[in-house]
Amino acid sequence: MKNFVKKSTKKIQVICKKANMENKIGEQIHEIRRKKKISQRKLSKLTGAAQDYICKVERGNASPSYEFVEKILKALGAELIIKED
Repeated sequence: MKNFVKKSTKKIQVICKKANMENKIGEQIHEIRRKKKISQRKLSKLTGAAQDYICKVERGNASPSYEFVEKILKALGAELIIKED
């Protein structure tokens, strides 16, 4: 199963395989943020994180905690679904 962003009627769902979640989550956060036309600056204000940290997460240069990923996705109106391999 390939990682993808699925649009539902309630929320956007970020679906990741457990094995490669860390590698793809940043790309998916970036994709959702761009589609919703939210700047990194605004997302940093919504999450309380520094803008440069948001940038690192999106590029895959940071390993955010699960809780922080949930905080980002909540700010974007999305939810994380982890699939077992």
